[in-house]
Amino acid sequence: MPVTSARTVQTKQIHSELARNKAIDAWARVVPFALVFLAGSAILFGELGAYPLFNPDEALYAEPAREMLEIGDYITTYLNYVVRFTKPPLAIWGQAACILAFGCNEFAVRFFGAACGSILLAISYCFADRFIGRRAALVTGISLITAPLFIGTAREAITDMPLSLFMAGAMFAYFAAFRLRHVGLLCLAHIGTGLAVMTKGPVGLVLPVAILAVYHFLRSNLLEALKFYRPLLGMGIISLIAVPWFAVEIYITKGAYFNEFILRENFQRFTSVVDSHKGGWWYHIAAMMGGFFPWSVFLPQALIATIPWAKIKEAWKNSGPLSILRPFQNLKDSEDLALYALCWTVVTVTFFSASVSKLLPYTLPAFPAIAVLLALEFERIIEKNSVKRAVYPVFILACVFIAATILPPMFVSKLRDAPEVLVEIIQSLASFELIFVVASMALLSRRFYRSAYLLFVIPTLLGFLFFGHRLLDVLSKTWEEPLPAMARYAAVSDLPILVYDMRKPSMPFYTGRRVEQPSNPDQLVAMLAESKGAYILSKIKKKQFFRDLKGCRIQHAEGRFILVRYTPPEKAPANDNNQLKLNLPKQNSLVTSKLQNIDNRGSVVD
Repeated sequence: MPVTSARTVQTKQIHSELARNKAIDAWARVVPFALVFLAGSAILFGELGAYPLFNPDEALYAEPAREMLEIGDYITTYLNYVVRFTKPPLAIWGQAACILAFGCNEFAVRFFGAACGSILLAISYCFADRFIGRRAALVTGISLITAPLFIGTAREAITDMPLSLFMAGAMFAYFAAFRLRHVGLLCLAHIGTGLAVMTKGPVGLVLPVAILAVYHFLRSNLLEALKFYRPLLGMGIISLIAVPWFAVEIYITKGAYFNEFILRENFQRFTSVVDSHKGGWWYHIAAMMGGFFPWSVFLPQALIATIPWAKIKEAWKNSGPLSILRPFQNLKDSEDLALYALCWTVVTVTFFSASVSKLLPYTLPAFPAIAVLLALEFERIIEKNSVKRAVYPVFILACVFIAATILPPMFVSKLRDAPEVLVEIIQSLASFELIFVVASMALLSRRFYRSAYLLFVIPTLLGFLFFGHRLLDVLSKTWEEPLPAMARYAAVSDLPILVYDMRKPSMPFYTGRRVEQPSNPDQLVAMLAESKGAYILSKIKKKQFFRDLKGCRIQHAEGRFILVRYTPPEKAPANDNNQLKLNLPKQNSLVTSKLQNIDNRGSVVD
């Protein structure tokens, strides 16, 4: 064979081998990502519309989305047909679009949040894959889709998951842009910040700025960062996204929106208790640890390992306190990313801890950073082959699960409106997880890290899926059912609908019209006196009150709720049960059948 032919064949073989290796590498990247993303999407979208709206939080956004479409006003949002001066409308726009696509139901109004959760999962995975490695990307993705607060918030029709997506996307893009000196990523980061502002207001801008300021202060490159981030460009992009709507809304409401949203919902919510949302200084630390459980048992050592304590001590000893920032100036890539994630986590938790008003999902924007910190900690454990770093947190986790099999009756009894079966669910989950945690600990002690990780991850996924859906079913039946069926039953008539002695803003969503909400008995009696009849939704504990109230009869009682029919006494026939013969909704067949079989004396048929 001629030399040239031999070289040609050899070159083709090399190219073929390179192409084959490239294809294998591509599949090795795509397959794990696809598995994590599909598993996460299945968790977030599974039975998404199977439960009624949880009051009050979900209804505060789902109903404005429905009314937006009914009224046709896409600038100002309404709740129970009254202007609602709270959040900007981006999330409500998203929910309204989903209602147009899927109909007016629970699945539609929750779809936008679940989609944001799936996208955030994908972004977090890809970021970890790019800046740490494939193994770290798996840890990042799996820890997110098994974090209870992440799952629960993504499956709700509220603004916290969209805010987390836009803010976390911006923070990932800011880091990547600065590291790679990429202007396109910088613009993408500014766009994410603008969308965060349009989701929940000024906090979408304040938090990213505070995080970047602390991070670059520690790195001693504030001036360099300020020059790169181009604040004028950033403010221009953010203003282009957010200012038009804010300006139009303030103009339309003649300044009322500024007073109610900017001052009350932001300044007052930060400096005082708003809507009874209060908690101690430790509230958001507990929310973070519980919300990212079980992975949060690794978080304390991950946070501590991020700070170069030995170098700081040495710098202090040799050059005084002014030199303590010097160890942060020369960091490896992984150390730099860990510091960034640390600043992101600590600033977010500190910011909301300083706020007087507190809610569980407030710390959610920090969860992608926590997932990155945990991924880096797992890399640290494997690289150092440190059995102690692996076993100690799992041992603590085992102790937590042991306690969870013993102590729930003591704590659950103190929770308001807690269903009795909650104790059984917690104990069953804890017992199930404890078995695999102990087995994982045994494997870790033998340095079988991959096997231990799989033995920990798979049961965690299965356990949270099974017991999580069971818990949702129990809570929805306890807290919400059969209210939707009762509301739809009452809505078929043209009589006024009143909601008394309970905060249930989902009632307009299910009735499709305005409901009245008397705040005290006198106001209720006055409303009834002026009406030609009415339906009243209330708590079961008010049963005797309505039996004693002239003109009222109990139409239906189930669970914790009652449906009352009021007819003016002078118009009520002697043996009339005031029942309307209606075609009731099919969604709750049990409630429907009971409502259709009320006896002639107006009593409840159980």
